[in-house]
Parts: sequence; C-alpha cells; structure tokens
Amino acid sequence: ARIGVIGTGRALAMPRRGYTDLGMIDLGRSATLTSHVSEGGQLMGRFLQRSGLSGSFSWQNLPEDWYRATFDPFARAARTEPFWIAARPEGYPTDCA
Repeated sequence: ARIGVIGTGRALAMPRRGYTDLGMIDLGRSATLTSHVSEGGQLMGRFLQRSGLSGSFSWQNLPEDWYRATFDPFARAARTEPFWIAARPEGYPTDCA
C-alpha cells in the first residue's frame, strides 16, 4: 500500500540567492528504538518508536531586520510544526527533505 502526504502552507523565501550546504539529507536517518531483554540478558525484540531524517542547515549574511521579522517566527513554528526544505527547487525538484 502506498501512503501519500500533501502539505500546504506558506513558502519562506530567503532574501537573496546563495549556496546552502544541505549535505546528504537522505542519508541522515535517525531512529529511536526500545529493546526488550529477558532477565537472562537475551534480546526478545525491538520496538521502533520513531524514525525520520535529521540534518543541519546554515545560511550566512542574512539581513537582521528580515531575520527578526520573517525567519524567527518560522524557527519558533518549526519546533512543533513539520516543514520541508528545498535548496534548489527549480533545478532539482526532488532534492528536498
């Protein structure tokens, strides 16, 4: 079975073009596992609690007024709301995370 997700929202456009090093996002997998072990120390099984992608991004030379008015509200919302990042959507539309 296939599952699809469609997200809607606003795009956060950066104030100027520039190179952003996203790294290899699709290889930044993270998972939280819980292991169940018997009293004798034998592994009885594992439970996958959550999994996802993780990475870091950085931008330089952003105007302070733009950062305070636009990026800071995004950074606050990104703690609890999902978001996607696409560094070069025109040339590489599938290169996003």
